[in-house]
Amino acid sequence: MTMRETAEHAVEILDSPFDAIKPAAHWTHGESTEGDCEVSRRRAVMTVISSPQRRGNFVGVVERH
Repeated sequence: MTMRETAEHAVEILDSPFDAIKPAAHWTHGESTEGDCEVSRRRAVMTVISSPQRRGNFVGVVERH
């Protein structure tokens, strides 16, 4: 697997939880890097979830995906 393929696979892994969240969560990406021996991809979400139950549901969806 090339570094480019590795980076694309990392993006697929990171996108999966966001595809499962309804209503959709909007995200921003942090610093991404591609070096000779290292790939880094990040997602960041900032949101307000008003109840502990909804917060638990949100975290549960992310953890399952």
